[in-house]
Amino acid sequence: MSWQGYGWGRGRGRSPWTGRGPSGFQPYQPIQLQLPPPPPNGIRVAVCVNDNNGLESHVSPVFARAPYVLFIDIINDN
Repeated sequence: MSWQGYGWGRGRGRSPWTGRGPSGFQPYQPIQLQLPPPPPNGIRVAVCVNDNNGLESHVSPVFARAPYVLFIDIINDN
């Protein structure tokens, strides 16, 4: 008797990628973001954060699963 797990891909799991997932599963839809260009003497930086508190947000340790992305325009006034 061989042991096979009951997890993803073993036929008994509820994987959304095999078509047997939860009902109402929707495939990934990209978000269309319309941002104006950064100022002529500035640069735009994107940071993944854990909460929606603006510049007081905590940086997320995981890039791919961060719930928010913070866009910051840094202006160089020399």
